[in-house]
Amino acid sequence: MRAGVCGLGCKVKAKSSIDVTYIPKAEATGRVEIRTHCQAREITVGDDRKARSVVYLDAAGQEHEITARAFVVAGNAVETPRLLLMSTSARFPDGLANSSGLVGKYFMDHLNLGMSAVFSDWLEPWKGPMAGGMLQDFYATNKRNSFARGWMTEVNNGYQWPQAVAVGERGWGVEHKRQMKRLVGHRMGLVTVGEQLPDIRNRVMLDPEQKDHLGLPVPRIINEPRDNDQAMLKAIKPHLHEVLSASGATEIALTEYGPGRSLHYMGSCRMGKDPRSSVVDPSCRTHDVPNLFIGDGSVFVTGAAVNPTLTIAALATRTSEHMAVAFKRGEL
Repeated sequence: MRAGVCGLGCKVKAKSSIDVTYIPKAEATGRVEIRTHCQAREITVGDDRKARSVVYLDAAGQEHEITARAFVVAGNAVETPRLLLMSTSARFPDGLANSSGLVGKYFMDHLNLGMSAVFSDWLEPWKGPMAGGMLQDFYATNKRNSFARGWMTEVNNGYQWPQAVAVGERGWGVEHKRQMKRLVGHRMGLVTVGEQLPDIRNRVMLDPEQKDHLGLPVPRIINEPRDNDQAMLKAIKPHLHEVLSASGATEIALTEYGPGRSLHYMGSCRMGKDPRSSVVDPSCRTHDVPNLFIGDGSVFVTGAAVNPTLTIAALATRTSEHMAVAFKRGEL
């Protein structure tokens, strides 16, 4: 359809999101039930060190408990460590599956820096996918740089359709209309996906004071661009400006980097073979709890400089295959 305005969901199911792909197939088996507006509070553990149940709260705040033979936590790199850290017990006083002390550690977020530009040409940026062409010339480590790794630049017009421009522009009345006529269809954007190196100081932890509406501790995120990240961000700015200037832009505006802006959250339950330096094994099974798996981007050890969704999906599919084999062997 070349409709680039479908941020969440798609009316004709042309977008390959999970509500179109996996969920309908799972529900068609008759063995899957989706319970919405629920919040997991704790994963309990039996005397055999296996996960026994999940305690969760429904929309009304009522508590429920459900048992199972195997569990998969897939709450992304923020909510997954939050749940594990809330699941304390005599066996796991520092949080479930946290004998390494690394649950929540090495949190990563892509270095997202953007520039928008106005052109005299009629661009129609709402047509086609929001994220279009990609430039990976600066992806790999270059010894001439003062930093390791690099970034990917993509054309991203997620905020260039009429309503988004109208909401984002200040002013009212005649002046606002004038801005709309000048910008709508003539402005496009570039954003970067820069590789933030893993750093143990960047982490997700439980806030000791702040609670959410259900009375549960909210996650506190510490994520600062370290030396390598700052050097990369400094190099990205002139690169974006050069690309847009060479393209004939009449106006160029910078959107400064801010932690969390990329929406790509990774790390915090890292994968590895050594239980002392990782949370899950290469099958994404937690080292400490044999029937507990993680199926999201928290298992990433590095973040690369590309969108992580397809890698998350591939790892989750691979983990499900390992689980199926484990069930057949009687391990779960």
